Amino acid sequence: MPRTIVVTDSASSLTKEEQETYGIVVLPMLFYVDGTEYREGISISKETLFEALREEKQVSTTQIPLGELLETWQKLLETYDELVYIPLSGEISGGYETGVLLSRQFDGKVTVIDSRSVSLIEGAVAIEAAKLAQKGYSGSQIKEKLAEVIPENIIYVTVDSLKQLQKGGRVSGAAAWTGDLLQIKPVLRILDGPVEMYRKAHGVHKAKKVIMEEIHKAWELLSEKYGANRLKLYMAYGDNADAAEKWKAEMQQEFPDHPITMRSLPLNLCCHLGPGTIGAGISICLEN
Repeated sequence: MPRTIVVTDSASSLTKEEQETYGIVVLPMLFYVDGTEYREGISISKETLFEALREEKQVSTTQIPLGELLETWQKLLETYDELVYIPLSGEISGGYETGVLLSRQFDGKVTVIDSRSVSLIEGAVAIEAAKLAQKGYSGSQIKEKLAEVIPENIIYVTVDSLKQLQKGGRVSGAAAWTGDLLQIKPVLRILDGPVEMYRKAHGVHKAKKVIMEEIHKAWELLSEKYGANRLKLYMAYGDNADAAEKWKAEMQQEFPDHPITMRSLPLNLCCHLGPGTIGAGISICLEN
């Protein structure tokens, strides 16, 4: 049995099968709908959340409670020598900072690594960490190895409406109203942590075209640096599964020799991005 256990949050989009295969513990993220607390994957369905978003109910998110994190770590360290905690990007959530502060109580037994990403790419970082743990790497060694690739993992995403971004303070109310009226779709980029407004496009079709072009550019650059065999291509969506499947087919034609993993976005992110969100990203695997 590995002496180091990897823990992440449900924003990582890891499946039950992946959790079991790699021995990763996933803690559910919390959010609120009209003041009622829900736990991702436990007490609310995706359909119910998107209905609440469309009805413009008050939806907010919060990080995993400190007490719950402490209890989980203490219990796991009864079995394992070390623990590696990988939350979603510290530029997006306070979970990373909280983890770092809490880890100081564990005399070096807990290593906190900023995934600098979200969703499937965050999950890919957790999987790489778990693969190293299975090979006997310590927490500090895992952190050092992941530092080689984390800064270059990349995501591009576009949203159907600017309303949720406006509620989160990323765009003004006037900009959101005008943008929706003119069918302006922002293309957001997550590269080494923060979410940035990368481009603007008129309509979903053009936004997808921008994303595909940027994914191509990133793939070429990263392939030259690391080799295409070390790259993995991902796609994710909000509630628009049919449209996502069609776009995946188009993307697969562009990358015929590389399988694409696609899943729905974690509910925690959908709270901020809203229905109709769709995106793609690239992660880099370590040479183990």
